[in-house]
Amino acid sequence: MIFDPTDPYTPLGDLRGELQDTYALLATEAGGELIRTPLLAPETNALARTGHFILSPGGTVVGRNRREPTGDHAFYERAALMHASEQERAQRLEGRLNRS
Repeated sequence: MIFDPTDPYTPLGDLRGELQDTYALLATEAGGELIRTPLLAPETNALARTGHFILSPGGTVVGRNRREPTGDHAFYERAALMHASEQERAQRLEGRLNRS
């Protein structure tokens, strides 16, 4: 399993985009060697959005929207939220809702 132990935002078993398909030092008890890191499949780096909405006869829309990031999309989301205050998190969510 290849992972970056210095990256607190990417789960074990995942590899950030800029670390894929490049060279890395594999450290072992016997020393180390330079290896090529894998290039993960495109579907491991996606931003899926789904929504279910109801339009009333009066023109009101009610519904819900789900956003599911994976790969680098999830990495940047986790990093931003971990360093944000509660107010900044709320502003980020409100901004996302306004844009959608």
